[in-house]
Amino acid sequence: MSKEISLRHQGFTLIELLIVVAIVAIIAAVALPSYRNYVQQSQRQEAQQTLLTLAQQQERSFARTGTYNSLTVPTSNSYTFSVSYANSTYTLTATPKNGQSSDSCGTMTLNHKTETTAAQANCWR
Repeated sequence: MSKEISLRHQGFTLIELLIVVAIVAIIAAVALPSYRNYVQQSQRQEAQQTLLTLAQQQERSFARTGTYNSLTVPTSNSYTFSVSYANSTYTLTATPKNGQSSDSCGTMTLNHKTETTAAQANCWR
């Protein structure tokens, strides 16, 4: 009788490792754009909420004093907010910056009639 010596291999083969790396790469390629889109959408919604809050402050000021008063404009890492006045009207603007600048909605505006531009209509959902 001969003694059979069985050698057990431990670890992974190169092929198995490459298959796992390929699967992870495919998952990352699908997940990252979706995640970026989600982040941009949530930051856009925050900017919209800020514009609506600023509009409410303007309308309260107009109800009390009959004029639109200067506002302290908040700061954000994703948008630059500004207010412009003309006669008895105002326009609030949120301009994307940093990572948000690639957002397809671009600059958002809101005026004293709470109107936005036609191009932004789909972005204000």
